Amino acid sequence: MLFLFSLAIALFTAFLLDKPLKKYSAAFYLSAALLTVTSVVIKQADVVISNSFVRDYLLAMFTRGALGAAFWAVVMWAGALPNGSAPIKKLMPIRGELSITAAILTLSHVVTYGIQYISDIIRDWFWRRSQGFHYNKYSLSHNGSDNAAADSYVIQGSQKKDER
Repeated sequence: MLFLFSLAIALFTAFLLDKPLKKYSAAFYLSAALLTVTSVVIKQADVVISNSFVRDYLLAMFTRGALGAAFWAVVMWAGALPNGSAPIKKLMPIRGELSITAAILTLSHVVTYGIQYISDIIRDWFWRRSQGFHYNKYSLSHNGSDNAAADSYVIQGSQKKDER
């Protein structure tokens, strides 16, 4: 449902705001950037939003990447339309502007989840180090535990390809 809502906004922008998008593209880029930064700040600040529509649709369109994906979909579908058709005549002149807008809108998803995943990786690394796990080039191994199952825990990495 989130993607359909986002797709409606992207199609509205592409078909009804095509001339302003072409003429004032910088204003659209700036608006997309401001919305992206705002959504990242709200998400990272853990602002409590009581209105479920605003939280589950408006904010989620940005942080989950649905609006950026919808703009990318319009760009890709424009390339797949038959030559000479009415939609292609409308979309091809603004395809570049739609792509740049999609890229800017996708940044909110990348930043939001990038921060989350990188912090999870760092936290996991420090936790494993504190539990006695040690990394080397080919494996992750655990040393010195009273638990035999934990002592035998080894994740094998890639093996040397030169060995015969």
